[in-house]
Amino acid sequence: MDQNFMIDFEIICRIVDAAKIKTNETILEIGAGKGYLTKALAKEAKKVIAVEIDSKLKKYLKMKKVQVIIGNALENIHNLQFDKIVSNIPYSISEPLINKLIFENFKVAILTIPKGFAYIISAKDDSKKFSKLSL
Repeated sequence: MDQNFMIDFEIICRIVDAAKIKTNETILEIGAGKGYLTKALAKEAKKVIAVEIDSKLKKYLKMKKVQVIIGNALENIHNLQFDKIVSNIPYSISEPLINKLIFENFKVAILTIPKGFAYIISAKDDSKKFSKLSL
């Protein structure tokens, strides 16, 4: 089993359904990995921009309607035009990515985030985990 990649196809289907992708939309996926989610997104969208930092994974992402960008999403996001972002984002960039997305122009974000980060962004103001992201 690929432990670092989302391969639960039931969850992938739920994510894609939640995004309500239209055939004329461009989807941004950050941390595309081996492309399990990418493939499902490409079936629905006009185009998928798959950003992956690990160049060894590029071979898995070569598919129709997918533009692969090898690099750091945090450095590239301002240069990209997309309608929606649908991603299983890595924990290490969760907070800085959310902070950058606030200033981007897009319709919807469907993000699968690590449980620890979910606790931080959903913390109540009397919690030890409360932060500016909790607001």
